[in-house]
Amino acid sequence: MITFDCDRYYHFYHNGEVVGACTCFPSRYIEKAVELWAFGLRGDCRGRGLGQQFLREVIAHNSGKTIVLFVEKKNARAIHIYEKAGFKIVGEYRGGSFAWEMRLAASSVRF
Repeated sequence: MITFDCDRYYHFYHNGEVVGACTCFPSRYIEKAVELWAFGLRGDCRGRGLGQQFLREVIAHNSGKTIVLFVEKKNARAIHIYEKAGFKIVGEYRGGSFAWEMRLAASSVRF
């Protein structure tokens, strides 16, 4: 189950406990887009498909919008989950070369 506050703050529940959280803000540089920040899942809940489930729900809540995120290049697990959902690497993070910018166009959802 997912809850959201002001369409920006998301909490993901599993077995009655918060196990994940993230934030979505309207993009400042892409029209009809949101930026996904601080997407994370509690360590003991990883590797069980919960991250994909959480991501699916965040994507569904933002349907019709492009979703933009930034992920460290060395975070292979996260990149794999995002690519599986249809996100594409579009370049390096504009603030430095340590991270990729990834985007999911509104029409590209794979779940």
